[in-house]
Amino acid sequence: MKYFVFDLDKTLLDNEHLISENNKLSLNKMKCKNFNLIVASGRSLRSINSLLSSFLIDYSKICFNGALVLDSNNNIIMKNTIEKNNEISNIITNIIEFLENEKIIYKFYSYDKEITRCYEDIILLLSEISYERYNKIDIHTISHYYNNFYYNSDICFDLKKINNFITNNEIFKLEVLCKNSSLMKFFGKFQKLSNIFEINVTSPRSFEIYKKNTSKVNGLSKIIDIQNTNNYIISIGDGEADSKLFEVSDLSIAMGNASQLVKNKATIVTKQNTEDGVSYAIKNYILGEKQ
Repeated sequence: MKYFVFDLDKTLLDNEHLISENNKLSLNKMKCKNFNLIVASGRSLRSINSLLSSFLIDYSKICFNGALVLDSNNNIIMKNTIEKNNEISNIITNIIEFLENEKIIYKFYSYDKEITRCYEDIILLLSEISYERYNKIDIHTISHYYNNFYYNSDICFDLKKINNFITNNEIFKLEVLCKNSSLMKFFGKFQKLSNIFEINVTSPRSFEIYKKNTSKVNGLSKIIDIQNTNNYIISIGDGEADSKLFEVSDLSIAMGNASQLVKNKATIVTKQNTEDGVSYAIKNYILGEKQ
């Protein structure tokens, strides 16, 4: 069996979170060549469906970086939600208290719902994050951050509503957006957090928290037998979570916009996500359609 495992953000998606026609056509060509397609992303199931379902069918989904896995028939085959025992609940309470005191933006994800903490001076907070990143207040960046965190999410000004959401739902992910100085302060306070949760630092200003041992590799192992030498696995991506997939792949492809560390772990490097890097890799390195 042949499998093609692909990331979304900064891989299949361009910097505007759009999928080019070339990338769409190439994925469908892979399907025609009897590749089983598997999307592996930190995004929620709802977000993945919104992006792919209009042009792609019969693909498996590794959502929330492996916390939720569905087969090609949309059957759930694994859920790895954050536990709610007393120890974990107390830690989550302490994390929320810190985030509230520092006025840090955060979002909780359940299976099909999201809730995002909003403050009255949210535009000011986003402006400060933008200024720290670019040394200026960039309207495009502020809009990007706002849409990323608040679009299709329940916007909450009331902490009680956040607590009710956590109590009444299975939680797959906590996502945090803040200034880098606040991020460093957070990890300074919660130094041993990585012993309890899986932490994915997505940028100098954002990170995600999952249940321990959540990973794309563990998610993939629920879909296929990664030890079976009869399976041929190709993976493509740009981030550290993708580079772990490279270790169990027969052919691994790093995006041109990936860090040098990720590139060093890949078999080959393709073009950037803004240059249809996925399509280029499929045509040149997989299907042999030289451009």
